[in-house]
Amino acid sequence: MERRTKPDGGFRFIRAYDILGVYFAYTADLIGWYDVRVWFACHEAVARRCGARKGIPAKYREEEIRQLVDGAGVQWIRAALKRLQSAGLLWWSEKSITFGKSPDEIQMDNKSGFWMMVEDFGQANRNVPVPRRAIRRIAAGSRKVETATMLGHVLRCCYFRRGEYSSEGSCSASWIGRVFGLDKRNVKIARKRLIRDSWLLGAKADAWHRQRFGGRTIVNAEWGGFQRPCHYVVARNESRHKEQQRSPRIGSFDAKRSPLLILKENSFGTKNQKPAVAADRPAGFSIKDLEGKGQPSLRRIAIQDLRDSSRLLALFEEAVRREFVKKCEADRLKFFAGAERAVRVGERNPCGLFATLVRHKLWHHITLDDEDTARRRLKQMEEEGTF
Repeated sequence: MERRTKPDGGFRFIRAYDILGVYFAYTADLIGWYDVRVWFACHEAVARRCGARKGIPAKYREEEIRQLVDGAGVQWIRAALKRLQSAGLLWWSEKSITFGKSPDEIQMDNKSGFWMMVEDFGQANRNVPVPRRAIRRIAAGSRKVETATMLGHVLRCCYFRRGEYSSEGSCSASWIGRVFGLDKRNVKIARKRLIRDSWLLGAKADAWHRQRFGGRTIVNAEWGGFQRPCHYVVARNESRHKEQQRSPRIGSFDAKRSPLLILKENSFGTKNQKPAVAADRPAGFSIKDLEGKGQPSLRRIAIQDLRDSSRLLALFEEAVRREFVKKCEADRLKFFAGAERAVRVGERNPCGLFATLVRHKLWHHITLDDEDTARRRLKQMEEEGTF
């Protein structure tokens, strides 16, 4: 494993919270992809002034950010900075650029998808030494799947321990697709291109390690830039490459879909109220149902339904009838554990999070603590003779 104090070109410490937060804000349509590039360009602008002498004030200009994003006018930069500031991701002035210190500063009510990303990553509070050459490449513009693949490998492979920089680690394509809401096959194609351009270097790994954690790769510290042929050749080669990589097998990946894609369809889609499904049920909502005093239903889940074991059991029976789950002890435990998970993690919309877990069978997000709490609830109900 290659170790050094600092890679060629240097690096900048960026918290994993911030990287996941800016990508989640883009996925939730809070900002655009151009704004993500401007956000990385601002990090590069701050890194350029890290070696300035004390007492000399920094001075930031939109023209510098425009050069880093490789085009567009200054008015586009100003508009992007305003959107980033409205989203709570950074604050711009000519004297300083300040980034968000906490995920709570992101101006969004429902952050359930973000906390799913954080839990899937597991080390979101650590400072990631992101190579500055990679930051400049992302700011200059690249395909979204390629950028997400680069960020995934940086998060998994780049560390700074005991004064030494390390860029070797394991990062599977399925993990990148799950966290960033991408198709695994597209991630593999992007990773092959990164290997072809020498941004990623392969490392030896045992077969069991590749199957469980993915192959070992090295983020190339000597990388000097992508080779950019003409547009026609790029389009022709990529289309031919996709045809060769297309698989004839068609399988169901509903259980492995990214929570970002699912929550975007449910929480960030149309904001207009949909009409009633049945003719005998009026449109709108009832305060009685919101308080959990009406008949529990999967169409109108209230927070009291998740906290009351008897009402949650009624929701389980309805889920069995609608074939979301099977009538067995294992699925009953998953159902109750999902309710515990939604109440514990869901800050703004725990009922919507629970509905997403059940409808799309995202049981892999349930932890052992959630299962233990659910098991105690079921045991208490069994002792009381509820079922």
